[in-house]
Amino acid sequence: MQAMSEGSLRLLPEFISQELSNLSWAFSKVVILDRPLLAAIASAAIARSRDLSPQDLSSIAWSVAVVALTNDPLLDAIAARAMPRIGLFEPQGLTNMAWAFASIRFAHMPLLDAIASGAMISLRPAAGVGFIPRNVSMLAWSFASFALQHEPLLQALSAAAMRMRTEFATQNLANMAWSLAKLLCPDDPLLEAICEEARAKIQEFGGQGLSN
Repeated sequence: MQAMSEGSLRLLPEFISQELSNLSWAFSKVVILDRPLLAAIASAAIARSRDLSPQDLSSIAWSVAVVALTNDPLLDAIAARAMPRIGLFEPQGLTNMAWAFASIRFAHMPLLDAIASGAMISLRPAAGVGFIPRNVSMLAWSFASFALQHEPLLQALSAAAMRMRTEFATQNLANMAWSLAKLLCPDDPLLEAICEEARAKIQEFGGQGLSN
């Protein structure tokens, strides 16, 4: 990995935007905190932020969060580029972006509002590009981590969770239950549905899920 890191640093000025996001994703996937390389990727991403696609933006944000590297200028640049293009993000990209900012506790409220707006469109039953259970539970977790009570988004997430509750894995159930509790959301029908699904899958839960 050292040789790859050194080679990447040398060739970084020649990388296109997608190669930058792929490189950051690759190093974060193996949880390697190569600070010089990550700093160089961040600088290059800031300089080329206008060229970054929605997938590039969410991948880089996710990568930074995985290695718990806070870089305010990079996160501000990602947010600034993402907000006017939020309608182009896939549900997975919206979820990854929200999760990344929540994981490193970077509360960029205009971006979170934009993510909520984009998510509510995709969460409509007739949207055709709906969220999967993991997206629903992780987006709820992300907003709950900030104790951010975005009522329209929470209603949309709750409705989606009710529709697909039988598809929720144990981690999805635990995240959704924790989020509702964190936000003091009195959604009794959804909580009852989560409890029913949890009882049916109780043998699949790990310790963290049960404690949540």
